[in-house]
Amino acid sequence: MSVAKPEFSLEELIEEAERELKMREKVYPRWIQYGKINEKTAERRLNRQKGIVNILKKLKDKQGKQISMFNMG
Repeated sequence: MSVAKPEFSLEELIEEAERELKMREKVYPRWIQYGKINEKTAERRLNRQKGIVNILKKLKDKQGKQISMFNMG
């Protein structure tokens, strides 16, 4: 069974995750104010999104280090 190559890069995933984080940081205070979401839930979701961004960035760093090990020329 072969795995299909994704149609997006790791950099694009990071950009999208960061865009989503910024949107949530902007929208959640209003949602809390209007009672659509409570503070605890908003904080938990923001922290999860920050975690996603951090994991993707660490993966990119690790990927870059592996590539550079083989490109010593």
